[in-house]
Amino acid sequence: MPVPDWYLEGPESARPERGVLLRRRNSTVTVGPLLLHNLAHLRDLGGHGELDDQYELVALDLHGCELTDDDLAPVDHCRQLRMVNLSSTSIGDAGLVHLRNLKNLRELWLTGTSVTDEGLKAIAELSELRSLTLAQTAITDAGIAHLTSLASLEVLHVGETSLSDIGLRHLRGLSHLKEVYVTQSLVTTAGASELAEAIPSVEVFGGADPPKPVEDVESRVLG
Repeated sequence: MPVPDWYLEGPESARPERGVLLRRRNSTVTVGPLLLHNLAHLRDLGGHGELDDQYELVALDLHGCELTDDDLAPVDHCRQLRMVNLSSTSIGDAGLVHLRNLKNLRELWLTGTSVTDEGLKAIAELSELRSLTLAQTAITDAGIAHLTSLASLEVLHVGETSLSDIGLRHLRGLSHLKEVYVTQSLVTTAGASELAEAIPSVEVFGGADPPKPVEDVESRVLG
C-alpha cells in the first residue's frame, strides 16, 4: 500500500493547543485543529479548538466571535465534540439546529446569545449533555420543559433570565442535577427550596423573595 505524500505523525505528536504536525519526507507543517476539520472560516473569525489523541475535534471555543447561524453548519460533522462555547455571540435558534447531532457533547455554553425557547428543542436532543449555560438568554418557563429529556444533566445556569418557580418545577425529574444557578431570575427562595427537596443531590444558587408591596412596607414602618 503506497504511503501518502502527506501523513499525520503518531498520537504522541498531537498538540491540542497548536494543532498537529503533517510530515512529508523531511519537511513538516503544523495544521491547526479547525483547519484539519475544514473549519477554517471559524478559525478566521477567532475561534479555536482542541484535538484528542486520535486527532478528533473535541472542543470548539467561539466565545465572542462574530458568527452567524449558518457559520455553524459544518460543525454538524464533528461528531466527537465534547464542548462547544458560543457565549457572547449572536447565535440563535437556527444555529443550534446544527448541533443537534452532536451526541457526545457534554458542555454547551450559550451565555448572552439570542437563544429562545425554540432553540431548546434542539438542545433537548443532546442526551449526553452534562453542563448547560443559558444565562442572559430569552428563555422562559415554557421552554425549560424541553430540557426534561436531558437525564444526564448535572449543571444548569439560567441566571439573568425570566425563569420563575414554575419553570424550575420542570427540572424535578432530572435526578443527576448537582448545581443550578438562578441568580437574578424570577425564582424565589421557596422555589429553590422546592427543587432542593425534590432532588437531594442538587444545590441551588440564587433565588430571592419577591419585593413586598409598598403599602405593606409603609404599614410596618408607620404602624
